[in-house]
Amino acid sequence: MDEEHTSIKASYGVTQHTIPRQQSLCALTILQDAILIVEDLDQEPATVLDFAFVRSLHMRFYAGYPLPTSAGYNIGALCLLDSHPRTLSSPEQHRLQLLARLTSQLLELRLHLQQRQPVPSPDWTSLYDALHTALLQLDESDAQLRHIRTAGWAASLYQHKIQQRADTIVYTLQRQITALQARLLS
Repeated sequence: MDEEHTSIKASYGVTQHTIPRQQSLCALTILQDAILIVEDLDQEPATVLDFAFVRSLHMRFYAGYPLPTSAGYNIGALCLLDSHPRTLSSPEQHRLQLLARLTSQLLELRLHLQQRQPVPSPDWTSLYDALHTALLQLDESDAQLRHIRTAGWAASLYQHKIQQRADTIVYTLQRQITALQARLLS
């Protein structure tokens, strides 16, 4: 994020790569050190932002967590968008926070490694492969959650099992990143 624009570096379902900062909910997210959740953007009172971009995407839900540097500067946000109003459970909020922290760790690690060696190391390539696999697994878990058609306790139990799987994927990735940081930055 710079003074005038928000650059979307990686996305799923959003094709625009740069938007004016005054239309970016991420611009509000980086001003705080906690999650920002807007459950229904159509019900959101007038703010300092121009919601034209969000409305053009037909988005109704936003949740974002800032991406801090080790120096304490929020340089961006990891966010979720949905075309329907929704809430984000405490475990989902925690998972978003963990993923944002992992993203910050990866950005700092990549910057540090690029300063030491311009060519990606085998460790870095291996980590990216693990990250790709983890994201595919999270995407699969998300697809399963969206397609639950059963009712009652069975649906709840199945949803809980999938959420546990997602947590395991995130924690495994976190351990891999932390181990790589310790090995490469020491």
